[in-house]
Amino acid sequence: IHVSTAFVRLAKVKATIEHRDTDHVAMPKLVNEVRRALKSRSLTARTSANTLWATVSMEKQIPQLMSLIPELMPMIQLLAKDMNAQDIANVMWASARCKIDVGASENLFVTLAERAFLEADAFMAQEIANVFWSSAKLHRRSAPVSTFLDVL
Repeated sequence: IHVSTAFVRLAKVKATIEHRDTDHVAMPKLVNEVRRALKSRSLTARTSANTLWATVSMEKQIPQLMSLIPELMPMIQLLAKDMNAQDIANVMWASARCKIDVGASENLFVTLAERAFLEADAFMAQEIANVFWSSAKLHRRSAPVSTFLDVL
């Protein structure tokens, strides 16, 4: 099972995660596996976006996972040019949810906006809603994010 898949599955059952589970021996192993994948550059656009989404989704249940965000963002930036509509929506939502520094990530949002333009026809209703919500949240901190509202 790919580490990204494990993260997504955990995020989908996050309501069942209890405090004792966060100290389980598997948690550090999962975090280390993500770090290994980042180091070896074995994440794809899809798996990096999904891992970011899942990590941010589990912020309240497993706060120690948030330490991965600064490590994930350079990979997200590198792979943004290959992202599809769902990946873009996931990255936008996660970025807004964890209050990513938009100024420091301006190149990422420019690339995501370019990809959103190319993928505009592929966006489904939920993805559009997530991008609009995320854009509104992030727009408070940076004008370049408003590009998403123009694209969709």
